[in-house]
Amino acid sequence: MSGDATNGVLLRDGDILTIRQLPRWNDIGASITVRGEVLHPGTYGIGPGERLSSVLSRSGGFGPEAYPYGAVLVRNEVRQLEMKSHIELVQRVKAEQTYLKSLPESDTDQKNAKMTAIAQTQSTLDQLEATAPIGRVVIHIRPDMRAWRNTAADIPVRDGDVLVIPKTANYVTVTGQVFNPTAVAYAPGPER
Repeated sequence: MSGDATNGVLLRDGDILTIRQLPRWNDIGASITVRGEVLHPGTYGIGPGERLSSVLSRSGGFGPEAYPYGAVLVRNEVRQLEMKSHIELVQRVKAEQTYLKSLPESDTDQKNAKMTAIAQTQSTLDQLEATAPIGRVVIHIRPDMRAWRNTAADIPVRDGDVLVIPKTANYVTVTGQVFNPTAVAYAPGPER
């Protein structure tokens, strides 16, 4: 009615006002959070079947420093599945560690091998317990949204999703078999 007094209907005592749910709208209050290099980061309500490109359009699109190739989509369902697998893996490593502790130590070599194996399983266990799953869904988006809108890359979003668009890095990471692994400043164009 948008505030038009001529369309207003007066309600009286005993009247019943029914507001029907929109068809196929099961997740009232469903939302996605968009962070990083978009023009309007924030939390956006989503409808059934809404896709990534739609949410990005409503958030104003990519900012001038956005790096869409590095976008990360985090989904609660995926995190829960990863967490279940993570817990099972931790339990298997603990069982392996218990088994290793029960092995005999008849000579020095066996004792050293046993201690090394126990230390390795403990190190693995420490790393597993220090890193919890995040629920990352791999997405392949590019700067030109029209190129991937309504394609397989334009995945449907779900309630609780978090989309993070990082800034374009101005450095290159040098790792591997080098004397000093580091990050080096990068500028496009010919070498200077």
